[in-house]
Amino acid sequence: MKKILVNLSSIIAGFMVFLPLPAFAQPYAPLNIDLYPIMTGDGANVINIAIWKVVWWLVGLASALAVGYLVWGGIQYIMGNAEQGKKAIVNAITGIIVIILSFVIIMTIKSWLGA
Repeated sequence: MKKILVNLSSIIAGFMVFLPLPAFAQPYAPLNIDLYPIMTGDGANVINIAIWKVVWWLVGLASALAVGYLVWGGIQYIMGNAEQGKKAIVNAITGIIVIILSFVIIMTIKSWLGA
């Protein structure tokens, strides 16, 4: 019975590895979203661009830290420290939700200001 399961899992693994190869999908076309306004030489526009670049950088940094903390909580949970791991995972997910909401708020303010 064990030999049959090993052979069956080998066959399934082979299908999973070699079946996707013929699927030559089209390359990914990025969305054409203008995140930064076009620079026209106006000093206020340069400041606007700088502010948005700093905002995007901070959102990216916060996202990376939250995902890292989520991974750390998962490692703690797996290694046997379940109580601290659960707290870290809940805090990381809360942080990710706050980051997503801040992103929505920033984009809403940006659309209201017409930037």
